[in-house]
Amino acid sequence: MANCKNVELVGQPVLLREFGYAVLYRAHVILMITTGRFKDSVRIMAERIARSSHVQVILLDRDDLEAFRTGGAEALVARVRQQSAAVLEQKSAQLARGDASSDDESTPLQFDFGIGE
Repeated sequence: MANCKNVELVGQPVLLREFGYAVLYRAHVILMITTGRFKDSVRIMAERIARSSHVQVILLDRDDLEAFRTGGAEALVARVRQQSAAVLEQKSAQLARGDASSDDESTPLQFDFGIGE
């Protein structure tokens, strides 16, 4: 699943909508790209999704797009690989158990419902 935004700041509702679609369509990767930035709450939720589900979230922002512009495809691939390795680390407990249940179920989800997103 892919989502592209040409906005200054991407909030959590966008990621949560894509996560819903990913579950519905049984996708394993959500790729979100923005010419702006992601709110911290989006990055936190992406980590939470990785730890508690089968879904991997890759977030590419303006810095990643600039790296692509100046360094070409190799720079972009390196950024995606770096994020994929981080997700694999987050999923390590899940993989050890052989399931998709969270190792942090006691921590409630926190939502950021920003206006205009």
